[in-house]
Amino acid sequence: MEASRENMQERNAEMELKLKEEEEEEEEENELINDVEEDEDELEKDNEEDDDEEDEEEEEEEEEKELVLDLKLVRDCFTPGAEGEVPLAPYVKGFLELNKFIKMLGKLYHFVAYDVKVKTAVVQKKMARENGQHYVNLKSMIKYEMENSLLVQKSTSGTKAILLLHRGLEFTCEFLKEMMKEEEEPKLGEIASKIYLSTTGSYQATYLREPFSCVLKMLPTRATLRNRIAKGKEELEEKVLRLLPEAIKSVTETYDAVQKIYRENNLLDMSSWSQIQSKNAEGGPGGKTDTQ
Repeated sequence: MEASRENMQERNAEMELKLKEEEEEEEEENELINDVEEDEDELEKDNEEDDDEEDEEEEEEEEEKELVLDLKLVRDCFTPGAEGEVPLAPYVKGFLELNKFIKMLGKLYHFVAYDVKVKTAVVQKKMARENGQHYVNLKSMIKYEMENSLLVQKSTSGTKAILLLHRGLEFTCEFLKEMMKEEEEPKLGEIASKIYLSTTGSYQATYLREPFSCVLKMLPTRATLRNRIAKGKEELEEKVLRLLPEAIKSVTETYDAVQKIYRENNLLDMSSWSQIQSKNAEGGPGGKTDTQ
């Protein structure tokens, strides 16, 4: 009887733990949905005519470029400063360039490109405002938003937008390394799916993680992607292979620099931000809200 009672208690404890985990995951999913909706609303407020003009200008510029993905630009934009600082303007510019690569993968991945556009737009808008002097580099932005209780607010903070972009950068580094390989086995899609699950996917809710890991398995071959970057010109594929290591090195260095800054400020785990903000507000000048 005693052993049976203990087994029953253990089963009840396991059920309670499972229910708690499911509730936490559901809460995380709802927060993510709300964040996406808020970011999309913010982006849609932009002038549509200006967007159309920008798209036309981008198309003209792309026609003049040798490669779909400007690997030299990626290399230069993702180069951290001597003191480990990460300038925000080139960081955002580098992500927008990588976005062209994401779109190149096919229509199945366009929602990822759109998400990157939303997050980069959040940072660009903050850089353009009256308090834009605080958004010159990552350290100054985090300092400003922490001191003014702007980490957690109704709209997405710059600190949050960059962290979400940053989580995708680790996947990008590993994916580009795989794309360089000449051999086609194991298939790029299978490897990309595994990389995603161990990097960016580990932060995402199940309803996003599982379907997208399957979508990645549908990626074309390594050779096909290199050919697309070279706009179908075989003579330029050698240039792609020559520039990729330089771009990967810079992206990796920037990833490490950003990771270090967030770690030093105890901001890698977003679930702790509300508590951090409350503590800062008690002893600092906080309490302000970014309503612009």
